Amino acid sequence: MGICIHYSGWLKTKKSLPHLIEEVKDIAETYKWQYHLFEDEFPFGSFNKPVLNDKAYGICFTPPGCEPLTLTFASNGKLVSPWYLEHYFKDGKNERWLKGNSTKTHYAGTTVHKIIIHLFDYLSKKYLRNFKLYDEAQYWETRDEKLLEGNFNHLNACMDSFAT
Repeated sequence: MGICIHYSGWLKTKKSLPHLIEEVKDIAETYKWQYHLFEDEFPFGSFNKPVLNDKAYGICFTPPGCEPLTLTFASNGKLVSPWYLEHYFKDGKNERWLKGNSTKTHYAGTTVHKIIIHLFDYLSKKYLRNFKLYDEAQYWETRDEKLLEGNFNHLNACMDSFAT
């Protein structure tokens, strides 16, 4: 239970991958967030092709109190979780399991949640296509800080009521 962000999409061009990685790495270092680098270059002839391998390309980072946010892609450029690649994707099969990503931001708080939403807004315009994001706190859709605070407070009250 908690507020999550769900997102999916595709990298616009294979040449933009190292630039996205470098930019996100700089942001993570600025905020002192832990990060992990994956492959930084797609194999020749794999981008936008139906045949995939099981490697992840990109970066993930973890703000405090937040689940990891993955900006990782399958070899064809589709935004996917490296966990799905590792556990469900075998020998070019089971592509139907390669869905978008989700991360829980609830315990990170509203400030970090807003930073992440603004980061996705920036990155999606610059590097991604067919990008979709669903924000359970509704900040992505509205940019309404009072609604964001209210959604976090409501969930905290619900969770507190279970604890007593």
